[in-house]
Amino acid sequence: MDIDVSLVITLGDFRGRLKVKTTHWFLPYTGLLKEEIESGDLTYMGMTFPVTLSGKVERVELRP
Repeated sequence: MDIDVSLVITLGDFRGRLKVKTTHWFLPYTGLLKEEIESGDLTYMGMTFPVTLSGKVERVELRP
């Protein structure tokens, strides 16, 4: 997943690209069971910086 980001900070404008790597688990006829963020990086002015990201989405109940 790539996300264009734009921030305005006291030092000026910041525009870059945030890239997030995720893993998804799906079950046929049910949909998404689980999603985990694995890593991320931010590209700004041709330089890439690692970004610490964490997160998880997990389905806890299945209903017919």
